[in-house]
Amino acid sequence: DVGPANLDFNGKTITITDVLWNHDGTYVNPGPGKITADATGSTLNYPCIINGLVMGSYNNSIIDNLIISNTSGVSYLWGPVNVRNLTINSGGGSFGANGQAVNVSGTWTNNGTFTHGDNTVTFNGAADGSITGSNSTTFYNLTINKDASTNKVTLLKNTSVTNNLTMTT
Repeated sequence: DVGPANLDFNGKTITITDVLWNHDGTYVNPGPGKITADATGSTLNYPCIINGLVMGSYNNSIIDNLIISNTSGVSYLWGPVNVRNLTINSGGGSFGANGQAVNVSGTWTNNGTFTHGDNTVTFNGAADGSITGSNSTTFYNLTINKDASTNKVTLLKNTSVTNNLTMTT
């Protein structure tokens, strides 16, 4: 037993292709270790092949590019996540927010299936953002909270909000 581990891959890409296991055959719980991908160009590609958990952001770190690419099942968040860009790819599976907060400072791309789970998606930061993809997105709560009135979020695909839409600067 070595305790929690940390993985830092600034500027690199890591692809998680299967469930993570300990040497004794037990499932690796996603916390309290951390994955930090907060440098420009870092990508976490999560092509879950079965129902799985996608880690949240540790200590408010930002994942530059989070890509969810399921072939079946649902990838669920187990904690809040902070991303610059989030891509949900098609392939038969879906991405479930599981009621967890999703903070996006750049682009939300939905080419697959998103299930909000009564969560809040917030577009924040100093850069412009967009909502795009081949599929429309239904948010439960959507908050646009950009740093300045000149920063915008552009809707490039039909988007709906079932509960609250909040816009602030």
